[in-house]
Amino acid sequence: MAKPKVKASIKAQKKKKKTPVHPESRKAKRMNKQYLRKAKLTDQRRSANFKQFKKGIDILWFRQRISNHTRALTQDQLRQLTQEYVKRFDDEIAALERQNKSKHRQMMLSERSSHEKSLFQSTYGITVPDLTDPENVRKLFSQAFFAQTAT
Repeated sequence: MAKPKVKASIKAQKKKKKTPVHPESRKAKRMNKQYLRKAKLTDQRRSANFKQFKKGIDILWFRQRISNHTRALTQDQLRQLTQEYVKRFDDEIAALERQNKSKHRQMMLSERSSHEKSLFQSTYGITVPDLTDPENVRKLFSQAFFAQTAT
């Protein structure tokens, strides 16, 4: 009785062999659509992760610039801190110009800096953490905040 089982499994393996799909068939179009959807979703996830990472870096910059004992900032203090944030690349750009090195990095930084300056001066404004609220400042210095942004 063992022989029929072996023959059945061999037949099943032969049936499972993949046959080539005609390029214009419905099955090929369906497979291509599934592949393109997976690629699009992967790209969207990668883009969202990068945006979240950049946002975390920006928040970390603000955290490093204020002291642990700060309860909340006034509007003027926040505006001044935001101006420092916008000008954070100016020293590096000047150093790269003096050294005459890395034109690509210099161009990239100057483009980003000019874009942020134009946003800051326009009516749209630039997005910064709300440090005028004491609760937000407390959250900024809590460990749970960074554990939450890391995920």
